[in-house]
Amino acid sequence: SPREAIRMDPQQRVLLEVTWEALELGGIQPRSLAGTKTGVFVGAIYNDYFLRQLGTFEDMDIFNGTGASHAIIGNRLSYFLGANGPS
Repeated sequence: SPREAIRMDPQQRVLLEVTWEALELGGIQPRSLAGTKTGVFVGAIYNDYFLRQLGTFEDMDIFNGTGASHAIIGNRLSYFLGANGPS
């Protein structure tokens, strides 16, 4: 959603974009992974974006946690692709 995209760490957005491009360049249609047991394993570091978003409590919303969490970055990609393997 647009509201979630505002809170999403650019690392998550870039991961979605470059994964899509890498799959296409590799001759794999990204949508063909939907429903498969494809595993997704990703590493991320630094939470600069989250720290920049911290202001007052009123500035926080439900998407701050998922938008900045490195723990779910692989899960976000799995969900985006519709893959059902481990992540």
